[in-house]
Amino acid sequence: MDTVSRRFSIIKDAIDNITTILHHLTLGNQNQNWLMKHCSFL
Repeated sequence: MDTVSRRFSIIKDAIDNITTILHHLTLGNQNQNWLMKHCSFL
């Protein structure tokens, strides 16, 4: 169960990171362009 809760925590952190990125994407085209270049490997 310890491994499961650790995995869930990692997934939660990833979702939080994605939410933060999406929030920054909505702030403006300048930030969007920077993030698109920065995250182009995705």
